[in-house]
Amino acid sequence: MDGYVMFRARRRDRDYDYLGAAPPAQWWRSYAEVADFEYPTLLVESDASGWRAYLSGIRSARTDAVGTPLRFTLVLSGTPADEAAPRVARFAVQWLEDVAASQPAGAVAACLDRHFPAKAADRLLGSRGPAAVEEARLRLDEALADPDGPAARDKHGDGGQDGSGPPSWINAVHDPPSRECFAVRVAGLLAGAPGRALLLNLATEAQDVAITGPEDRVAVLVVRPAKDFGAGPVAILGKVPGLVEAGPVRRTPLGLWRSRSTGQKALIALGIIVLAAAAVGAAGHAAGAWNAGNLF
Repeated sequence: MDGYVMFRARRRDRDYDYLGAAPPAQWWRSYAEVADFEYPTLLVESDASGWRAYLSGIRSARTDAVGTPLRFTLVLSGTPADEAAPRVARFAVQWLEDVAASQPAGAVAACLDRHFPAKAADRLLGSRGPAAVEEARLRLDEALADPDGPAARDKHGDGGQDGSGPPSWINAVHDPPSRECFAVRVAGLLAGAPGRALLLNLATEAQDVAITGPEDRVAVLVVRPAKDFGAGPVAILGKVPGLVEAGPVRRTPLGLWRSRSTGQKALIALGIIVLAAAAVGAAGHAAGAWNAGNLF
């Protein structure tokens, strides 16, 4: 298994970075229009190349110098043969339960805080040396193997014909039967079944989900549904057009704005103000030139 942890130091001049090694590819960015990665997100994919899992918005009990909570991000990948695969599945499902209970600083965060204490995190932040890479990997392995941690708790339940609901389905994260089916789906993905299981904090309805082919299986939980889906997984029928590869459908400019982080939004707003000021200045200059011309 390959695993990577992102965090930041308490000091404001040290931004988010990986502890030890950084992942070679940012595959989760294909979901940027349906998930704001600063907030609780869970993405699990599986195909012929193996499985991938992304957990973000995990709120540490620690804060930065001005009191803003710090957040962990986990990027994990491997094959069904990996001994850690079942533990990753349980870890991911506990993160889902934390989100459903509105506890981003819940059991998963507490486990990561224990295994990545402040001094160790500060030392490993942005360090790519062999010793740092090995220490970060060891700490992550210990977190996943923690007998008192999330990976020791089996959340799998029974839902639908094979326990994971229809081939493709959607519901709200607060629906217990759907979370049970999601847990079974996640376990299946890490055991080698193809498909995806996604907790998306910007998606609100089935049209936000890209189903990419007849063999694709995607289970989706949303945080703020556009409507009441009722109890249990709601099947997604047909194919959402617009994409060839896995990832979100194209959204309106409003969706693009919603998917940006707070810092990005501030820069966009500043740019708009600067452009508006420049336009006003240009208009004033043109009016002044016209008036001067009329005097002669």
